[in-house]
Amino acid sequence: MVIASILCGISVLPATYLKSVLIMQVGEYNTVIGMKKMEATMSAVINFMEKLGNAFASLLIGALLSAANYDGTAATQPDSALMMIRLAYSLIPAAFTVIVILCVIGFKPMYRRIKASQGQN
Repeated sequence: MVIASILCGISVLPATYLKSVLIMQVGEYNTVIGMKKMEATMSAVINFMEKLGNAFASLLIGALLSAANYDGTAATQPDSALMMIRLAYSLIPAAFTVIVILCVIGFKPMYRRIKASQGQN
């Protein structure tokens, strides 16, 4: 479990590091369309959404483990609980990572169009 937690923690590092770059790019887009950059506001919203996401993830893990008959006081867990623990540390985070990657891929062409329109002005 400890090794899985470390690997899951490492997997979120790129998103954590790229968050600032994304905030700056969206701020630049705001200036292109004639608005204020609002970098501090976007950062606050992103931090709030991260906290909300962490709370939802904890709720989801608890619900999934309960549905899989996890019992914290039991000496051994049923196979369904062990399978859910494996899924919670492998396939479920992988699925969400794919969703994030697709969102980032979709953002890049939009950013190129923004830069191109900025050059025409």
